[in-house]
Amino acid sequence: MNSLDATNHRDISLSVCPKAIQALMVTVPGTSKPMCKICGFTSKLKTTIKRHVIAKHTDIRYPCQLCPKRMSREGTRVIHYKQVHGVILSIPQIRKMMKEENISNSCPTN
Repeated sequence: MNSLDATNHRDISLSVCPKAIQALMVTVPGTSKPMCKICGFTSKLKTTIKRHVIAKHTDIRYPCQLCPKRMSREGTRVIHYKQVHGVILSIPQIRKMMKEENISNSCPTN
């Protein structure tokens, strides 16, 4: 499949650590604009492409410890805890809590 061919890109399921996401990002030819190598999604910011790749093309999920829900972004998990469970926690607090309970995401951080 051509890296810019968007057909069937949703069928691609990668299990990649966030540090390896950089390899899935390229620059639009003739510009400095970052682009997803898998589906051609573009943005002005590299961080947006990184979030896109993790959410759409990987199996990386961030589990809720209070229910079976799993989110594709850590920030979404923070919002989930607050809105669904009434618990206000920051990302570092959630990571610490999960580490203490020996729970991991689909991919190790660090």
